[in-house]
Amino acid sequence: MKYAHPSSPVLAADHGREAAAGSRHRARTWRMLHLTGGYYLWFQFTVSFGKRVLGMPLYAVFLVPLPAVMALRLIGMASARSVRTVGAG
Repeated sequence: MKYAHPSSPVLAADHGREAAAGSRHRARTWRMLHLTGGYYLWFQFTVSFGKRVLGMPLYAVFLVPLPAVMALRLIGMASARSVRTVGAG
């Protein structure tokens, strides 16, 4: 069986593909981690301010923007997804 030399262009091209696939995998993992962490923080702020609203109504000032921000985020994600879907077709 014949083996390619380590400096062969065939091996270099193959390594390039592997590196690109690894980079895409890391980017996707980072995006999922960032998204999950953001939702976790949003949920924690909502719960902590929501529990305090009954005792101190001023906390409603901090609670009201949280659902509004989540709604804007979901609308933005939906519109970005629909643009990407239309562009792909």
